[in-house]
Amino acid sequence: MHTPQISEDNPVTQERISAMSLTLALAVAITIVAVGDAVTAAIGMPSLRYAVITGLALILATAFPGWMARLHGGFQLGVALAFVFFAAIAAGADLVAMVKIAPLLIVLVVILLSVHLLVLLAVGRMFRLTLPELVTASNAAVLGATTAPALAAARGWHDLVTPGVLVGVLGYALGTFTGTAIFQFY
Repeated sequence: MHTPQISEDNPVTQERISAMSLTLALAVAITIVAVGDAVTAAIGMPSLRYAVITGLALILATAFPGWMARLHGGFQLGVALAFVFFAAIAAGADLVAMVKIAPLLIVLVVILLSVHLLVLLAVGRMFRLTLPELVTASNAAVLGATTAPALAAARGWHDLVTPGVLVGVLGYALGTFTGTAIFQFY
């Protein structure tokens, strides 16, 4: 089965992503942030900023899925801004310190991924999940909502594309709320 590619050459993509759709997506995002900041200022808890913004975005996406689906290009805009963010972080990086700490970070990542694999296999066996389901879930957990559906589509697991996105986004939301709660208590 052929999956259409999203690219600048694809006429469907060109129709959907326009200056207006990008501007509208950015305006909605800025509005959500502004409302979230106003809410946290009103309740006097600025440390809840990201949890409130995440909650507002989830509420809007759930309550108005048809309207939110018209916000084409938000992903591409987000990727472009992520590159700007990564460049800003890299500009201030201390390369000597990074090389010194790299071996310790590699050991930490190996430990984290090993524990992840053991838990994944145990839970997979307990719930009788298939290998494609486990691989997609693992990808969503480790790399996020953008790579899990891409992997599922590339491997031909078309029925796992949407669950990959949903599990990744759920992880982002739960991570935001869990991290905020931990910060509040400690």
